[in-house]
Amino acid sequence: MTTNDALSTKTAPPATARRRLELLVGGAAFIAYARSLTFGFIYDDTTVVRSNPQIQSWSAVLHAFAQPYWGTDRASSGLYRPLFVSTLGVLWNGTNHAPLWFHLFAVLLHVAASVAVFRLAARAAGNSAAAIGALWFAVQPVHVEAIASVANTSEIIVALFALGLASMAGRAESMTDARKPLSWRWSIVAALLFAAACLVKESGVMIPALALSFATLWRCPPVDWRTTRTALELRRWWRVIAAMAITLVLVTLARVAVLGTLVPATIAAPGLLGLTFAQRAWSMLALGPVAMRVLVIPSALNPHYGPTYIMGAAGPSWDAVLTIAALAAAIIIGIALAVKGDSRFAAGIAWLLLAFVPASNVLSATGQIFAERTLYISTVGSALIVAWMVDRVQQWASRFSARRAIEVVAASLAALALGLALSRTWSAVLPWRSHTTLFAQMIAADPDSYRGRWLIGLDQRSRNQIDSASASLARAYAMFPNDRQLVIDFAETLRSQGRHRDAATVASRLMRWPELRRNDDALSLYLDEVGRAFGADSVRVVSDRLLEGAPSAAAARFAGDARLVLGDSAGAKRVFQRGVTIAPADTALARRLASLR
Repeated sequence: MTTNDALSTKTAPPATARRRLELLVGGAAFIAYARSLTFGFIYDDTTVVRSNPQIQSWSAVLHAFAQPYWGTDRASSGLYRPLFVSTLGVLWNGTNHAPLWFHLFAVLLHVAASVAVFRLAARAAGNSAAAIGALWFAVQPVHVEAIASVANTSEIIVALFALGLASMAGRAESMTDARKPLSWRWSIVAALLFAAACLVKESGVMIPALALSFATLWRCPPVDWRTTRTALELRRWWRVIAAMAITLVLVTLARVAVLGTLVPATIAAPGLLGLTFAQRAWSMLALGPVAMRVLVIPSALNPHYGPTYIMGAAGPSWDAVLTIAALAAAIIIGIALAVKGDSRFAAGIAWLLLAFVPASNVLSATGQIFAERTLYISTVGSALIVAWMVDRVQQWASRFSARRAIEVVAASLAALALGLALSRTWSAVLPWRSHTTLFAQMIAADPDSYRGRWLIGLDQRSRNQIDSASASLARAYAMFPNDRQLVIDFAETLRSQGRHRDAATVASRLMRWPELRRNDDALSLYLDEVGRAFGADSVRVVSDRLLEGAPSAAAARFAGDARLVLGDSAGAKRVFQRGVTIAPADTALARRLASLR
């Protein structure tokens, strides 16, 4: 069926045919990820769901809007997702807490998103073409991380809000009288979708841009830009713009009120911390071939893309040049086709790129270098492109007498590709069934990555296999000693083994980060191990040095305590007095000083 067939009232298929296609798309989405229904809580699910006090009572759910995503002690994570936390809370308190309900929720969300993609694509493509595009989305292997891990279902929820707003914008653009402004009711509903998306995940900030690009480009015939009057369009959409602007201000104020800042400086992932804007941009552009591979032919899915992927790529590289060339070619082709009367390819490219902006690390460093889950919303653009390609092939085939044979061959090739994708997804879900299999997949996908070995070490430590944990953490540390949390975990494990000299040596690396020289936990770990390994005099020397270079209450406490052990009460008193000057509210220092008076 061609695009013109789909848009013609004479040849439009009955509603039952579309419902069958929707059932086909939804069924494929469910089957592809059905294995995850038997999984438990693993990886981030253990903290986001199973052990999360923010969701374990109805009263706690109500307080989600006043707390950071990771809890009050993790405000520096820079994440504020209260609506997502509340949603998990409703699931937790409304069920028996079994993982099944959470995984079923994730799969059903994906089913709904896949059907929504079909409906969206069918607005300017034949139903069969739209179905193939939606099926590609439904069985896409790169979605595994977003669906098999409950903690990542925020990606799917934001995608649903984006699809809903795009559908509203598409209908408004094609049906509303261009001379009349959109109603306040329509504008408020759109703004509520926008607010909800932002409160589920930070990437929700892009859904107005996605909806606008869809409404203006995914059309047949396309918008005639030569006759479009900007003033008239602004008049038509001014209520929507005003409602969206007010929503953005309110969400931003709520975020700053809870987190204390808009974007904390400490949010950057290891490997990105300290890079300039230009270095970050070159590094991410060098990942372009990796992103293209996982979008098209994901041979090996990776639950974690670590610093090794961008190491040495902070300047121009061939991979970055290839990415720039590919982006430029896609944009040029999209513009050229739009000029010729088909802007649908441009719509797919615009959606794909705009959806990835929040996770791109170009505008601002995020907590991950690259993550397959962040491509979930972008793949809606891929699905639109697939639907457009199939629709174009159908139009081309209609010119020939052997049209039926060409369509059969094309359908067979599409079925083969979708079958292979479904098979790949079916097997790719399995690593998410346990920590052991997931961490092994990290190492298999990237043998040079330290994170898989680090997480294996933590898992071994949780099962009291201390010697094995120490060996795993030692290997991870040797591969990448610049992850501060890894340094802490390794030093603590060495301490539990009684290897205090080694623990002090590893913990000393924490002092390479200026902000940790004033951090109580980091200083306590380091100086305590220095004392256990080398004695009070060494603690005095090290803490005095820290007190001079980075004055802090913790350094003053250790410097004073070391002097007390060495019998220098007068010196301890002077140090404690200085500490109280530095941190007047520190009660531990005040008690020490009072005991010497």
